[in-house]
Amino acid sequence: MVEVRRGDGVVEAVHRVHAVAVRDGTVVAESGDGGLVCFMRSSSKPIQALPLARRALATAEAAGLARAIDLNVVQEGLVTITAIRPATYIGKGKVDEFAGLVKSLQASVVVMDCPVSPVQNFSLRRVRSPRKAS
Repeated sequence: MVEVRRGDGVVEAVHRVHAVAVRDGTVVAESGDGGLVCFMRSSSKPIQALPLARRALATAEAAGLARAIDLNVVQEGLVTITAIRPATYIGKGKVDEFAGLVKSLQASVVVMDCPVSPVQNFSLRRVRSPRKAS
């Protein structure tokens, strides 16, 4: 059983854990009621969180690699996207947010750990250093 408590000690939630580990179709370990039937929407939350946890580790690794080549990492973060934008990979809101961060942090290098195409790279560089109208 897991209790979730607030800072003042009040119990906010109580969770009874029922888990089964299966290897090659055979139950090798269980906790709680291994025969309990549950709905996927409730039991799949840890599985749904795995890609996000993996990306967070990859973000930390990318920051570590940047530090290893003597770059001063001033900001790092994880962005979730719903669709890849052909022009910039990320949406306009994130592009604007990044442009503001680059300016306020006076960043000279931006590292994105994703497969940015040459066109997307060009578009993102223009946001960072727009051409002046002549």
